[in-house]
Amino acid sequence: MTPSWRLVAALCLVLVFCGLLLSNAALLCLALPLLAFVLAPIVGPSPRTIASAKAETRRVTSVEGESFSVLITVTNLGPGIPFARMDVDVPPSIKIQDEPILAASFPRGGSRSLHLRLAGPRGRHAFRHLRLETRDALGLWAAEQVLPLDVVAAVLPRIDRIERVDIFPRKAGAIAGSVRSRVSGSGSEFFGTREYSSGDPLRQLNWRAAERWDRLVTNLYEEEKSADVGIILDARQASEVEAHGTSLFECALRMAASLAEYFLRRSNRVGLLSYGRALDWVFPGYGQEQRRKILAMLCSATPSDHAVFRDFRNLPIRLFPPRSQLVFVSPLLPADVHTLRYLRAIGFELLVISPDPLSFEAGNAETDPYRVLARKILKSRRDVIFTTLRRSGARVMEWDVRVPPGVSLLQLGRRAPR
Repeated sequence: MTPSWRLVAALCLVLVFCGLLLSNAALLCLALPLLAFVLAPIVGPSPRTIASAKAETRRVTSVEGESFSVLITVTNLGPGIPFARMDVDVPPSIKIQDEPILAASFPRGGSRSLHLRLAGPRGRHAFRHLRLETRDALGLWAAEQVLPLDVVAAVLPRIDRIERVDIFPRKAGAIAGSVRSRVSGSGSEFFGTREYSSGDPLRQLNWRAAERWDRLVTNLYEEEKSADVGIILDARQASEVEAHGTSLFECALRMAASLAEYFLRRSNRVGLLSYGRALDWVFPGYGQEQRRKILAMLCSATPSDHAVFRDFRNLPIRLFPPRSQLVFVSPLLPADVHTLRYLRAIGFELLVISPDPLSFEAGNAETDPYRVLARKILKSRRDVIFTTLRRSGARVMEWDVRVPPGVSLLQLGRRAPR
């Protein structure tokens, strides 16, 4: 019962008590209308009969930083209800853009819909319960019911546009693509020349060389094929840095998602491995379906620790085709150098993109001389790691996460590793 009903009931009891005590019929007659109000919600239909909740979502997935819509429909299976109020239990990480409350009457068999506009960080957000408060016409009787929901909103990581990242795998795929295969054929990059043979296209003749050598010479072009690209995202807790209300892992994850989008757009076969508490693996594939699988896996990725995956020594290299291109997105720890050099030695091409934890954590200029000295020491250690990897033939880029991925990757250039 509501506080209003209790107030009316108390007033009714006071009038009846005073009327009986004073033998005053007027007070007893005055209590009769109040008694009718008190008994009305008890004798009348109960507002507890809404027992069906149907949840729908207009947009199951969203992108980080964008809003998404959830539509919840509640159906009344019992008698008509004069007043009902719905309130959805929203996860704490979700920001509500519209007030998630609806107050309306429910006829028998009728339905009411609640439209929510929400926004939240990357991840999967579950909506499990809906609180439904029903009242009678006089507002004297109230009941609350919890209806189960099964709504999961997936907020995917934001993808930055990358214009160009050159890779040089030692083994090209079978279908046409955008990766230089180091084999002459149809393509756009100049590969060499040879003496003209019958049937060579005339547009490939090198007239300057023919004039110099007094013979016909044909230009050769490097054939462009697809490639197998394996992206390894470092999800170890030891590599994680949190500062200024954000996480270095989130930046690395955004880079991995952007790289996967770029390589898939260039007709390559892409697989992704999240290396942390467990091995979250998306088998290599092509096209939009592969993009959907990778983003779905990255949606729920979190940094964590496991004794087996403390360093890259237990990296399952058999998941990747031999002599393919591997792209590591990792802040790098000193113990990782040995494994990366080994991968390079057995024939993998390595591209290491290392988010800089020092610039990420420092933010503004440091004034403490001890902090400045500590940063210089750590910077020197990172420079040693990068130099060692470059000497082994790996391509390494230190990424200042304050710069967009597409801009940072331009410094890689187009030079192939030795």
